[in-house]
Amino acid sequence: MTYTHALEELNHAHDQGVFIKPTGKGKGKDIVPRPVWGQGLRSEHERYLARDNPVFVTDYPADIKPFYMRLNDESSTPPTVACFDLLLPGLGELVGGSVREERLDHLDATLKQRGMDADELAWYRDLRLYGGGPHAGFGLGFERLVSFVTGLENVRECIAFPRAFGKMKV
Repeated sequence: MTYTHALEELNHAHDQGVFIKPTGKGKGKDIVPRPVWGQGLRSEHERYLARDNPVFVTDYPADIKPFYMRLNDESSTPPTVACFDLLLPGLGELVGGSVREERLDHLDATLKQRGMDADELAWYRDLRLYGGGPHAGFGLGFERLVSFVTGLENVRECIAFPRAFGKMKV
């Protein structure tokens, strides 16, 4: 489903009271803010969308994603990017990925629009200037995958070398 469709489903769920917790005084209380187009999905929203099955959420707003993600068809208003998140039941996001922007003119326009220093990113621009073709990439949360496969509810139990501030003796 697209990000826009996901927000429609989440707002419908809000209207149905799915995200409302009774306070015991006869009135409900919102426990999760209503999603707004142009903001990232909260973990509660992700878990709701994937409550029964894994789901891909695609085409997020360009403004909330990194500059290197490829813009979708220019007629989309506001602009979206060619990206996805794979959400799993009881877990939320497991994988996130995108098509990378290979069109130098689009990349330059995005850098300018976001007020980023093109000189600092000259090395990245050069990759596109000298033969960078269309490509994509993704990142997978390995500990989250282990948590899902093993059925462990807390992802912290799946970290091979856990860290805790103040626990390391130097």
